[in-house]
Amino acid sequence: MARVKYLTKDTATGKAQEILGKMPKVANIFGAMAHAPGVLEGVLAASAGIRTGLDPRFRELAYLGASTFNDCHY
Repeated sequence: MARVKYLTKDTATGKAQEILGKMPKVANIFGAMAHAPGVLEGVLAASAGIRTGLDPRFRELAYLGASTFNDCHY
């Protein structure tokens, strides 16, 4: 059970609603971050920069490096 209620396009207000409204689907992690719209905007901007600003090979290397650093096994 989540400790933080996830905001949705219907339950968010103000800036959070504006940001979530632009998303085709709102993943739970983004619904939780929407409680702090500035944080959500920063994460989405960083994600967009990684997706568009890096060569796909380097992008995958960054994902693998972060997963290794965080001891993720998948």
